Amino acid sequence: MSVESPATHLPASGDDPLALERQVCFALAVANRAVLAVYRPRSAADERQLVLELTDAGRALRAEAESVPGQVVDALGVGLDELQDLHAALVRVNAAALKAGAL
Repeated sequence: MSVESPATHLPASGDDPLALERQVCFALAVANRAVLAVYRPRSAADERQLVLELTDAGRALRAEAESVPGQVVDALGVGLDELQDLHAALVRVNAAALKAGAL
């Protein structure tokens, strides 16, 4: 799930590997609204659609969070290329496990 600008649309289908169930999306939206990170305007096309927009506070949190991956890479002491190779291998293992019905 990526945060688009200005609005983020959370998919409800299984097409996106990060798609969330509607109840989870709603709970996340409520929690983020509580810290004033997002607001939820009504979609003109479909009021059932969950559309979230970042507030100024949400944009500030996002900017702060964008530094986290670099901090993790630095803390691990391994190269980014090694982590990307590991990620690719884990994605393949996960796909194989799903296909085999192990997950």
